[in-house]
Amino acid sequence: AVGGIAVNGTHIHVRRIRVKDFGSKDSTTVCRAISAALSTSTGSAPALDCVIDSCVAELPSSSSDASGQVTCLHLGKAANDDADYHTACVIRDCYVDCGSNTKPFRGIEASGGVGTIVENNRILNCRYGGPYQNGTDIPTKDLIVRGNYYYNVVYGIHLAVPSTIIPIG
Repeated sequence: AVGGIAVNGTHIHVRRIRVKDFGSKDSTTVCRAISAALSTSTGSAPALDCVIDSCVAELPSSSSDASGQVTCLHLGKAANDDADYHTACVIRDCYVDCGSNTKPFRGIEASGGVGTIVENNRILNCRYGGPYQNGTDIPTKDLIVRGNYYYNVVYGIHLAVPSTIIPIG
């Protein structure tokens, strides 16, 4: 698998990064072009104030496996428990172009967060524009999505809530 950048911690600002020709030939490998705020339950502090800003992820590798998990921009959580949710993280003013929506590429994935904002992004030619959540991911507690532009995507916002979650009134 070939990704771009993955950073974890607090007060991280990933800005003006361009990633091109990323992906995986293995259908079981998760590949992310730009990833921040991957909180884990291994004793590290939960991610706080992580921003992906004005970044470009374009043209994933044409040799990527069609069933692989390829995500362009990612904010996430690794462990399924109530601790370690990333807090106040943002994906904004980014550009994503997957070149074709025939493979299940994900533009933006934002899961496992509190106070997450996805705004003013341009997502083109992806199967899932995003934010994406498939129902088995760790759900985000609250999410603001505003001002995004989608073109030639099969699914814009795709949030499938896990069956174990019970909504609160």
